[in-house]
Amino acid sequence: MTRTFLVFIFLIFSYIELSFLTYYFQIKEYRFDRLISFLREKGILYFLFPEKIYLPKKSVRNRNIFIIHTLIVLSYFIFTFTFFKNIPLLICALMLTPVITVLTVIVGVLYTGTIVKRKRGDIIKQASDMIKESKAVFIGVTGSFGKTSTKEFLYKILSSSFKVGKTDENQNTDIGVAMSVTKNLKEDTDYFIFEVGAYKIGEIRDIVHWIKPTFGILTGLGNQHLSLFGSQENLIKAKSELLEVLPNDGCAYINKDCLGYEKVLDTVKCRSVLYSGTDSNADVFIKKYTKPPTSDSFDVTISCGGEDINFVSDLIGRHNIVNLLPCIALSLDLGIKKDVVKEELESLDQVIGKLSTHIGLNGAKFLNDGYSSNVDGFLSAIDVVQQIKGGKKIIITKGVIELGKDMESSYKKILNASNKDNLKILTTDRFLKKLDTNSTVSIFRSEKTIFNYLKKEVGKEDIILIEGRFSGKFLSKLELK
Repeated sequence: MTRTFLVFIFLIFSYIELSFLTYYFQIKEYRFDRLISFLREKGILYFLFPEKIYLPKKSVRNRNIFIIHTLIVLSYFIFTFTFFKNIPLLICALMLTPVITVLTVIVGVLYTGTIVKRKRGDIIKQASDMIKESKAVFIGVTGSFGKTSTKEFLYKILSSSFKVGKTDENQNTDIGVAMSVTKNLKEDTDYFIFEVGAYKIGEIRDIVHWIKPTFGILTGLGNQHLSLFGSQENLIKAKSELLEVLPNDGCAYINKDCLGYEKVLDTVKCRSVLYSGTDSNADVFIKKYTKPPTSDSFDVTISCGGEDINFVSDLIGRHNIVNLLPCIALSLDLGIKKDVVKEELESLDQVIGKLSTHIGLNGAKFLNDGYSSNVDGFLSAIDVVQQIKGGKKIIITKGVIELGKDMESSYKKILNASNKDNLKILTTDRFLKKLDTNSTVSIFRSEKTIFNYLKKEVGKEDIILIEGRFSGKFLSKLELK
C-alpha cells in the first residue's frame, strides 16, 4: 500500500509539472530558444518545482504532448514499481520524475513540431498563392515596439479612401501572417497591412520573401528579445530585412529616434522617409503635443515635408503620436487629402491594452498598458502617469522579458523614472526588487496577492498602471470599464 501511494504521489506531481512546462512552451510559441532565455532569467528550479499550477490551452498539440508524456511516464512507473521492492530504492528512482517529465515534454514538442511544420507550410503556400493573384499593395510594419498600434492607426486612416486588409491583433509570425492573409485578403483589397516580428536573423526575410511588400515601416529598435538576438547588431540586421526587399518604386518609413537607424538606411535601396518625436531635422516630426488645462484631449501639430497638420487627439502618450507619424506620411504619399487625414486622426481611439483608460476596482483609474511590455513603452507609460493628477500612483508589472544582458541597465532606467514621482511598483519579478534602493518596489508571490493588496489599498483618487501582460482572470477581477 505504501509503495502504491508513493507512486501515486509522484505521478500526480509529474502531471502538475507537465501542465506547467506545456503552458510555458505554449506561451513561448513552442520555441526552445525563447524557453531557454526564460530559463536563464528564472532558473532551473522554477521549472522542476513550480510554485503554481498553470493550465495550458486545450489544443491538439497540447493533447498529443499529454499522451506522449503519459505513455513514457506510466511505463517508467510500472518498471520502477515492478523491480524496486525496497522503498528507499523506489523513492530514489521516483526522484527522477521531474527530469523525466522535462524530457517527455521536450520529446512531445519535437514530435508535434514536425506535424505543425507541415501544416504551417500548407497554409503559407495558400497565402502565397493568394498574394500572387491579388492586385493589393502590401505594407509591412516591423520594429521592437509600436508595431500593432502603428498597424491599427494606418488601417483606420487608409480605410477612409481604400479597401484595406490587415493582419489580426498581434499576429506577426509566418503562420500568423499567413492565416490573416487567407482570412482577410479579398478580391477588391487595395492595400494590405501586415505586422511582422522576429526573434533571430532570417525570420523576417522568410516572410517578406513570399509577400513582397512595396512599403515598409520601422517603428523602433529597442532591447526587447535582445537575449534571443544575441546583440544589438543582430537585432538591427533582423529588423532591416523588411526594408531591404522593398522595390525601387517603394518607400521605407524609419524612426530616426532609434539607435542604429543609420545602419538600417544603408540597407534601403528605395526612397526613405525619416520620422521623429523630437528631431526637427527629420522629414516628419512632432512640432507640438500639449494638453490644455480644461481639456482631456491634446493639441497636436505635425510637420510633414515642411507642411503642418494641426489636430486634436484623444491618444494618451507621446509615443502614440510618434506611432502616427509614418501613418500620416504614407497616407499623404498615397494621395489621401490632408483634410481627410486630419479628420481620421481626430477620430482615432486608444488601442485597448495600449495605455487605454478605465475605471476599475474601488473606482480607481487604471491605465491598461498590458498588451505587451518593452523598456521604451514602460518609460513612456511612466511619463504619462506622472503627468496625471491623483492620489497614490501604483505600477503593477511582472517585469520585461528576454532583455538578456541589458536587463540590469534597463530595470535601473525604469526604477530611476519611477523614483522621480515616488511611484510604487508592485511586481512578481524578484530581480526588479533586488535592484531597488529606494523602497520603490514591493514583491508579491502571485497575481492573487497583488489583487488582494489593490483591493485593500486603492480608492477613487488613485491611479494604477498595468504594465505588461496579466491573466484574463486577474484583469476581470479588476473590473475594468
